[in-house]
Amino acid sequence: MVTGGTEARTTPTAKPTAPGAALLARAGSTEPAAEARRLICWCDGGLFNSTAGSGHGYEPTLEELRDEVADYVAALLDRPGR
Repeated sequence: MVTGGTEARTTPTAKPTAPGAALLARAGSTEPAAEARRLICWCDGGLFNSTAGSGHGYEPTLEELRDEVADYVAALLDRPGR
């Protein structure tokens, strides 16, 4: 919302990254909120690439998606991938 040239922000009662942050914290993350934001950005990028980006002609398999997520989360947590 823009009012009088200044942006008014509303504060949601729950952050949209909260479920991801809780999951990453249980997995041992030292920065779960920041890493949840990074994970969501990575997912958004993958969705864009598959629907409107350069990869829109290729539909990844469920196994490929699982492997990519596992590798990305392992990298976030500084652990070896699959």
